Amino acid sequence: MMNFRITLLVIVLSLFTMVCLAAPAVESKIALYPGSFRDDVQGETFEVDTGEVWLMATNCVPLERTSHNVKSYFTNATVEEVTAFYWNELNAAQIDEDLQHPATMALGGTSKVDGQLRSYEPFRDIYQGERKVQSAGWIKNTLAANRKPSAINGQWLRESMFIWNAKAADGKYVVFNIAITDISFDQYYQRYHSRTLINIATNVFVPEDDE
Repeated sequence: MMNFRITLLVIVLSLFTMVCLAAPAVESKIALYPGSFRDDVQGETFEVDTGEVWLMATNCVPLERTSHNVKSYFTNATVEEVTAFYWNELNAAQIDEDLQHPATMALGGTSKVDGQLRSYEPFRDIYQGERKVQSAGWIKNTLAANRKPSAINGQWLRESMFIWNAKAADGKYVVFNIAITDISFDQYYQRYHSRTLINIATNVFVPEDDE
C-alpha cells in the first residue's frame, strides 16, 4: 500500500510539473517582465506587422493567417536580464528541429519553446556612409562597463526570440512570438542608456481542414 501511494504521488507530481512547464496557449497567460511598461507613442513604431511569421499546413501549403496582434513593452533592464527571465519562464531551449505542429495537438496544447539568441559578437565598427563614427572597441567596452554577458551563451546579446505553436480552444492554430531587442544605443552608437524592447506577437491561422 505504501509503495502504491508513493507511486501515485510521483505520477501526480510529474503531471503537475508537466502542466507548470507547458508554454502558454493563450496570450493572456504570457508573463510580462516585472516592471516593464507600455509606451503608446514609441510603441506605435514597433507594433507593426512584418509578415515574417507564417505556418505551413501538414501538406506544406501555407495556411491563411486570420489575425495578427503585437504589443510592445519597454524596460530599463538589460536584454540579457529580460532574455533570462523568459528563457526560464517558458522553459525554452535552442531547438534544431521543427516545432510540433498544431494539427497533432489536443485543444489547448502547445509545442516546446524555441529560444534563439543573436549576439553583438563579432563586434564591428559603425559607419555613417563611408565615415566611421564609432569603433568596435568602444561598443565592447561600453557593454562591459554597463552589463554582464548572458548566462545562457556567455555573450552580450543584441536580441533574442522565443517561438512556439499552440492549438486554441476553438481549434485554430496559433504561433506565439516574443522578440526582445536591445535599444540601448542611439542610431550611430554615440550614447548608451540601458533600455530593452519586448514585442509579444500572436498570429492566428485557419486549420487546413477549415480552408
